[in-house]
Amino acid sequence: AYREGMQKVTWVARCIDAIAGNQARLPIILLKDNSPDGEVLIGNRAKNNSLLEVLNTKSNVGENSFIFRYRMSAQLLLGTRGVFIEKVRGRDGRIIGLNLLPPQSTAPIPDAKKFVSGYEVQMPYGQKIIMKPEDVCWIRRPHPLDPYLSLTPLESAGVAIEIENLAKLYNRNY
Repeated sequence: AYREGMQKVTWVARCIDAIAGNQARLPIILLKDNSPDGEVLIGNRAKNNSLLEVLNTKSNVGENSFIFRYRMSAQLLLGTRGVFIEKVRGRDGRIIGLNLLPPQSTAPIPDAKKFVSGYEVQMPYGQKIIMKPEDVCWIRRPHPLDPYLSLTPLESAGVAIEIENLAKLYNRNY
Protein backbone atom coordinates (compact mmCIF):
# COMPACT_ATOMS: atom_id res chain seq x y z
CA ALA A 1 0.00 0.00 0.00
CA TYR A 2 2.76 2.48 0.88
CA ARG A 3 4.70 1.75 -2.31
CA GLU A 4 1.58 2.17 -4.43
CA GLY A 5 0.61 5.33 -2.55
CA MET A 6 4.08 6.84 -2.89
CA GLN A 7 4.32 6.05 -6.61
CA LYS A 8 0.81 6.86 -7.79
CA VAL A 9 -0.40 9.69 -5.57
CA THR A 10 2.03 12.60 -5.50
CA TRP A 11 0.61 14.28 -2.40
CA VAL A 12 1.40 11.15 -0.36
CA ALA A 13 5.06 11.34 -1.33
CA ARG A 14 5.14 15.07 -0.60
CA CYS A 15 3.50 14.62 2.82
CA ILE A 16 6.01 11.95 3.83
CA ASP A 17 8.87 14.13 2.56
CA ALA A 18 7.62 17.22 4.43
CA ILE A 19 7.04 15.41 7.72
CA ALA A 20 10.32 13.47 7.60
CA GLY A 21 12.29 16.57 6.57
CA ASN A 22 10.87 18.67 9.38
CA GLN A 23 11.46 15.97 11.98
CA ALA A 24 15.02 15.39 10.75
CA ARG A 25 15.87 19.07 11.24
CA LEU A 26 15.18 18.81 14.97
CA PRO A 27 18.16 17.80 17.12
CA ILE A 28 17.73 14.83 19.44
CA ILE A 29 17.65 15.77 23.14
CA LEU A 30 17.43 13.75 26.34
CA LEU A 31 14.90 14.70 29.01
CA LYS A 32 15.15 13.72 32.67
CA ASP A 33 12.91 10.70 33.40
CA ASN A 34 11.79 10.82 29.74
CA SER A 35 9.12 13.30 30.83
CA PRO A 36 7.81 15.97 28.44
CA ASP A 37 8.29 18.48 31.26
CA GLY A 38 11.67 17.09 32.39
CA GLU A 39 14.82 19.13 32.28
CA VAL A 40 17.12 18.75 29.27
CA LEU A 41 20.17 16.63 30.11
CA ILE A 42 23.43 17.69 28.48
CA GLY A 43 27.10 16.84 28.83
CA ASN A 44 28.03 14.49 31.66
CA ARG A 45 24.46 14.46 33.01
CA ALA A 46 23.28 12.62 29.88
CA LYS A 47 23.95 8.93 30.61
CA ASN A 48 24.05 7.88 26.96
CA ASN A 49 26.24 10.75 25.84
CA SER A 50 27.79 8.64 23.06
CA LEU A 51 24.33 7.82 21.71
CA LEU A 52 23.29 11.47 21.81
CA GLU A 53 26.47 12.43 19.97
CA VAL A 54 25.87 9.77 17.30
CA LEU A 55 22.27 10.91 16.78
CA ASN A 56 23.28 14.56 16.36
CA THR A 57 26.54 14.36 14.39
CA LYS A 58 27.34 11.34 12.21
CA SER A 59 25.15 8.30 12.68
CA ASN A 60 27.26 5.86 10.65
CA VAL A 61 29.98 5.69 8.02
CA GLY A 62 27.59 6.22 5.12
CA GLU A 63 25.30 9.01 6.31
CA ASN A 64 25.19 12.04 8.57
CA SER A 65 22.64 12.39 11.35
CA PHE A 66 20.17 14.46 9.27
CA ILE A 67 19.90 11.75 6.60
CA PHE A 68 19.63 9.05 9.28
CA ARG A 69 16.84 10.89 11.11
CA TYR A 70 15.04 11.59 7.79
CA ARG A 71 15.11 7.91 6.80
CA MET A 72 14.09 6.85 10.31
CA SER A 73 11.12 9.23 10.30
CA ALA A 74 10.03 8.17 6.80
CA GLN A 75 10.23 4.48 7.77
CA LEU A 76 8.15 5.15 10.87
CA LEU A 77 5.51 6.89 8.75
CA LEU A 78 5.50 4.17 6.09
CA GLY A 79 6.39 0.82 7.61
CA THR A 80 3.83 -1.49 9.19
CA ARG A 81 6.59 -3.13 11.22
CA GLY A 82 8.16 0.08 12.49
CA VAL A 83 11.84 1.01 12.47
CA PHE A 84 14.67 -1.36 13.38
CA ILE A 85 17.95 0.31 14.36
CA GLU A 86 21.13 -1.71 14.75
CA LYS A 87 23.48 -0.45 17.46
CA VAL A 88 27.14 -0.60 16.39
CA ARG A 89 29.41 -0.82 19.42
CA GLY A 90 33.08 -0.04 19.83
CA ARG A 91 35.59 -2.19 21.70
CA ASP A 92 34.68 -0.47 24.96
CA GLY A 93 30.96 -1.25 24.50
CA ARG A 94 29.90 2.31 23.76
CA ILE A 95 27.60 2.95 20.81
CA ILE A 96 29.68 4.38 17.96
CA GLY A 97 27.15 4.14 15.13
CA LEU A 98 23.57 3.33 14.19
CA ASN A 99 22.31 1.55 11.09
CA LEU A 100 18.74 1.27 9.87
CA LEU A 101 17.86 -2.33 9.14
CA PRO A 102 15.59 -2.90 6.14
CA PRO A 103 12.06 -3.16 7.58
CA GLN A 104 10.86 -5.52 4.84
CA SER A 105 13.64 -7.97 5.74
CA THR A 106 13.57 -7.64 9.55
CA ALA A 107 11.08 -9.25 11.90
CA PRO A 108 10.85 -9.56 15.69
CA ILE A 109 10.87 -13.09 17.10
CA PRO A 110 7.98 -13.23 19.59
CA ASP A 111 8.66 -14.65 23.05
CA ALA A 112 6.10 -15.42 25.76
CA LYS A 113 8.31 -14.23 28.64
CA LYS A 114 10.57 -11.52 27.16
CA PHE A 115 8.14 -10.23 24.44
CA VAL A 116 10.98 -10.39 21.88
CA SER A 117 13.76 -12.99 21.97
CA GLY A 118 15.63 -11.54 19.00
CA TYR A 119 15.30 -10.14 15.50
CA GLU A 120 15.50 -12.17 12.32
CA VAL A 121 17.15 -10.33 9.43
CA GLN A 122 17.00 -11.71 5.88
CA MET A 123 20.30 -10.81 4.23
CA PRO A 124 20.38 -9.84 0.52
CA TYR A 125 22.25 -13.04 -0.39
CA GLY A 126 19.57 -15.28 1.18
CA GLN A 127 21.04 -16.08 4.59
CA LYS A 128 19.04 -15.29 7.74
CA ILE A 129 20.78 -13.95 10.82
CA ILE A 130 19.40 -13.59 14.33
CA MET A 131 20.31 -10.40 16.20
CA LYS A 132 20.15 -10.10 19.99
CA PRO A 133 17.42 -7.82 21.40
CA GLU A 134 20.02 -5.60 23.08
CA ASP A 135 21.67 -4.92 19.69
CA VAL A 136 18.48 -3.62 18.04
CA CYS A 137 16.26 -0.69 18.96
CA TRP A 138 12.69 -1.20 17.69
CA ILE A 139 10.60 1.97 17.34
CA ARG A 140 6.96 1.78 16.33
CA ARG A 141 3.58 3.43 16.76
CA PRO A 142 1.38 1.06 18.77
CA HIS A 143 -1.08 -0.98 16.74
CA PRO A 144 -4.40 -1.53 18.56
CA LEU A 145 -4.73 -5.19 17.52
CA ASP A 146 -1.20 -6.60 17.12
CA PRO A 147 1.68 -5.65 19.45
CA TYR A 148 4.22 -6.78 16.82
CA LEU A 149 3.00 -4.33 14.18
CA SER A 150 3.04 -0.56 13.82
CA LEU A 151 0.13 1.68 12.90
CA THR A 152 1.02 4.01 10.04
CA PRO A 153 -0.75 7.14 8.81
CA LEU A 154 -0.94 5.59 5.34
CA GLU A 155 -3.12 2.78 6.66
CA SER A 156 -5.60 5.38 7.82
CA ALA A 157 -5.34 7.27 4.54
CA GLY A 158 -5.54 4.10 2.43
CA VAL A 159 -9.12 4.72 1.31
CA ALA A 160 -8.34 8.30 0.28
CA ILE A 161 -5.27 7.10 -1.64
CA GLU A 162 -7.31 4.48 -3.48
CA ILE A 163 -10.07 6.98 -4.34
CA GLU A 164 -7.48 9.48 -5.63
CA ASN A 165 -5.84 6.81 -7.78
CA LEU A 166 -9.20 5.61 -9.17
CA ALA A 167 -10.26 9.21 -9.90
CA LYS A 168 -7.07 9.74 -11.94
CA LEU A 169 -7.78 6.58 -13.93
CA TYR A 170 -11.39 7.57 -14.49
CA ASN A 171 -10.47 11.09 -15.64
CA ARG A 172 -7.83 9.76 -17.98
CA ASN A 173 -10.11 7.14 -19.53
CA TYR A 174 -13.25 9.27 -19.84
